This record gives sequence, structure tokens and C-alpha cells, in this order.
Amino acid sequence: MSKLKLPNVTLCCFGSEKYRNQQQKSLNYSSKEIEFGAVKNIIVDTNTIDEWNKAVVFDLGDHIDTDFALLIHPDGGVGEPQLWQDEWLKYDFIGAPFPLPRDNFSYRDVNGKIQRVGNSVSLRSKKLLQLPKKIGMEWKPFHGYWNEDGYICVNMRHVFEEHSCKFAPFEEALHFGREYPLPENKGLKTFIYHKTIGENSCYPDFEKGATLVTEIYDGQGLGNQLACYVTTRVIATDRGFDFGIMHPEKFKGLDFMHLDFGNEVIGGKGKEGGPPEKLPVGIEHYYNEKQTLHPKNGSDIRIYDEGLVNILPNTKIDGYMQDEKYFEHRKEEIRKWLKVDQKYEFYDYADDNICVVNFRGGEYVRHKELYLRKEYWEGAVKNMLKVNKNFKFVVITDDTESAKEFFPNYEVLHFDIARDYVIIKNAHYLILSNSSFAWFPAWLSLNLKYCIAPKYWARHNVSDGYWNCGCNITKGWMYQDRDGNLSDHETCVKEFNDYIEHHKDYYDNKKNTKEFTKKSIFLFIKRWVGRMLSQKIKNRIHKFIKN
Repeated sequence: MSKLKLPNVTLCCFGSEKYRNQQQKSLNYSSKEIEFGAVKNIIVDTNTIDEWNKAVVFDLGDHIDTDFALLIHPDGGVGEPQLWQDEWLKYDFIGAPFPLPRDNFSYRDVNGKIQRVGNSVSLRSKKLLQLPKKIGMEWKPFHGYWNEDGYICVNMRHVFEEHSCKFAPFEEALHFGREYPLPENKGLKTFIYHKTIGENSCYPDFEKGATLVTEIYDGQGLGNQLACYVTTRVIATDRGFDFGIMHPEKFKGLDFMHLDFGNEVIGGKGKEGGPPEKLPVGIEHYYNEKQTLHPKNGSDIRIYDEGLVNILPNTKIDGYMQDEKYFEHRKEEIRKWLKVDQKYEFYDYADDNICVVNFRGGEYVRHKELYLRKEYWEGAVKNMLKVNKNFKFVVITDDTESAKEFFPNYEVLHFDIARDYVIIKNAHYLILSNSSFAWFPAWLSLNLKYCIAPKYWARHNVSDGYWNCGCNITKGWMYQDRDGNLSDHETCVKEFNDYIEHHKDYYDNKKNTKEFTKKSIFLFIKRWVGRMLSQKIKNRIHKFIKN
């Protein structure tokens, strides 16, 4: 999406060295979707707030070369860039409205008239900025206060107006910005914000900090960990927040990826997967990605959660967070974030005549709704041979014993988590299982030419049209149904949207509140015993019982 262009406006922060970093963060945040004529972090030698107020009035204009300046602060800036109006450039000053006074002197000009348009975070013309120094305007307090916005918009407003400076009317200022919650601005979105209170709490305050945190859990596979890491970091980057990862030592790719885990997260505790019992230091909110369960069988059919990307600052987030829409716009950056250490790179199976098959066994073996049937693998091989009849098929798996039952004539390999990941990442042709482990290496691949994955993903075996999860439809991949037919991304999305349209009640989180839990002494004993057995032993017991 192209940026809004405002070539005659300088975006600026104006403060002492103490606030340089916070100001820069605010400037970065406010300019991410707008191309200003200039962006300036102006550092001035002021020691008190009163000195700062005077410097804004008399010195800010010396730093501005464009017709206008948009002055912002670490606790206020551009909140909704899409709401910009060119009409505002006909005014010399426009800022968020002041509240009605509760006394008999605040916000009243020399004629006793209440002036409600002011606020320091504001758009100001160069004409207005230069006037105080140009005419030698007297610097004086207003009922004991030295606030620069009150000085300009109330106390000395008559002087500015005598020199043809035009202040925006209250009705325009309502749409321009919000500082305080007012009856007139309730429910309004505004171009700028100042102070992160009330309806402004969704915006960052860089003076006190804005951070997004997630946690890496023991029970997550590498693919799940990467999804949570990437989504958290992308949303934080998009929103101008810092980010941090709780328990980075649990990341299963530490040996071959050197991730930036952001700011150190101090404190916080809770059960596996959340919710937390105690939030980390500085974190004020908690958000769990919306989960939607199929009302008939309990499958996770969650789809893109808009609430997640509009998260409040200083929040801890949990969830699967695997929807491509959360992070696809930063794909090139993600490639750098998830770069594999060079000593682990491996290209022996990166060849136009080799198709890598990613087979998922492990605990999937004991779950018939997850464990892909032989027909899927046979159909995928058949479809791949239509691409190249000379393909050599190499199976990369976490479970060689189970894989050899499906692929007795193919090379079946398991190295370690790093080598398996890299082989998938560098493959030219892929047949995937419904496992998150292979998703990121396949998605980030620079070599991939053709990929077949199971339609409906984790419910390929049983779905009547729903996806488990709804986020697992990836651009550029081909999806194979139970009859061996292939559909591209666009077809799958259209069919799924039609399914949602005809099953709206399934995706209504307010109506669909049924939880599918099984609580029994048998289940407790089964899980307790299961924790003491290896995956291989559990699979053999399952096969013995099944036979």
C-alpha cells in the first residue's frame, strides 16, 4: 500500500536529550504510513517544563523549512493516518479539543470566551510558529501556568488572530485529534492522539514504554514456536512496540538459529499455554487469540483474529498465531530473522529431480483424524510424477519406523531437527504432511517450485469443508483432497469462504461456546502413564491394540 504524501508538512518532536530515544520511536511510529516533507527529532537545551514551553513558542519555527509542522510527543502522535484531511492545511493551528472548564477562568481568552481548540500535539503553520519571535511577543503565564498550547490558543490567541492566523473550529478539531475523553468524541477515531487514556489506550506511549510479549512453552513444536515468535515480532514492529519472549531457552531451534528475542522479560508465571497467573513486569494486559471450535466435533476451526493485530500496548499474547495474514507483509524481514546458521546449511537434496516428502508420525499415529492415510501419500506421489516422471522421492520424518510402512521403496531419513528443517527449506519440490514443523521452511524457501499439502490441513481425513485451522491455507501451494484432486490457494479460499457463509453459526464465538473436554479417571491414568513412555513405545502399543 502506497504511503500518504504530505510534502509540505514536517513531522517533529521537540525535547531535551533525555527524551531523544522516546521521541525517535514516536517519530518512527507516526511516519510509518505517511511520507512527510521532513521528519525531525529536534533536541533542545531545556531543563524544566517551563523552559520547554517557552522554547516551543519562540524557537520551534527556526527548525521548520516546510509550510507546516506536525508536532508530536512520546505520548502522542498519529493514531489513524487514513483519517488525514487536506482541509486542515487551511488552518494555522489545529489540535485536539480542550474539555469544558469547571472553573471560571480556564480556557477563557481576553474577552472571556471559552476556547476549546488547542493541545500541544497539533498541526501548525510556519507563519504561526515564527510570529512570536518576529513581533517580539511577550512571554507571560496564564493564571500561573506556562503551557505553550494554552499560551497560543487561549492567552495570546487574539494577537495571533490580529496577524491573520486562523484556528480550526471545534467541529474540525474533534476529527483531528483526541486528548481527553469528551461527550463529543465518544466512539470517534481521530487522526492524532495525545495521552493513552480511554479510547486512546490502544496507542503506544513511548514515554512509559510499549511492549508486546509472548511465551515459548515446552509442549510446543518448533513450528508452533516460530509462529508465535514471528507473529509477536511482526505485530510489535507494525505497531511501533518493543517485543520480548518469555523463556527463550525453551526454543527448539537454538542450535541452528540465532533469534533476536527482544527485550528481557522479567517475571510472570502461569500454566502451559496460558492464561498467566501473574503478568511480567511492565505488562498490563493479556490476550489469547480467539479460538473457534467446531460445534459438532470440537475441531479447532479458528480463523484470522483482527483483535490480535489491534492489540493494546504492554500485552502478553498466546495462541497458535499461524495465519499467514498476520505476517506475510514482512516476509523478507522474517527470512533474515529466521536465518539458519551457515554451518547447518545442506543442499544434498536440493535438486530438480528430487521431491522431498515430509512425513509426520510420532503422536499423530494414534489419532486417526490427524494421521494422513496411505491414499494421501499415494495420490501426492502420483500428482508429483505428472510434474516430473523421473522424480526420486526422499522421505524426511520424525518417525522412520512408521514412515517405512508407507514408503518401503523410498529412502527414509531422520537426522536431527536442524538437518530435517534445512532439507525442507532447500527442497525444490515438496509433499507436506499436516504438521507445522515444515510450514516455515517451506514458506520461506527461495528454491521451492511446487508444493502439495493436504486439503483442510489437520482434518484432511474427515472434513466436510472446514479447515483445521482456518489459517492454514498458504499462497502458492497446491492442496490435495481425499480423491487426489488438486486445488490452488485461490480455489481453497473461495470454497472455505462459501463454507463459512453457509455455517455462520460455527464461526460465531458468542454462540459457539461449547468446550470439548474429556474428564475421567481413565483419561488421567492414560496421560500419567503416557508421560513415562517413549513415543515409539506408545505407537507400538497403539498398533498392537488396533490389530
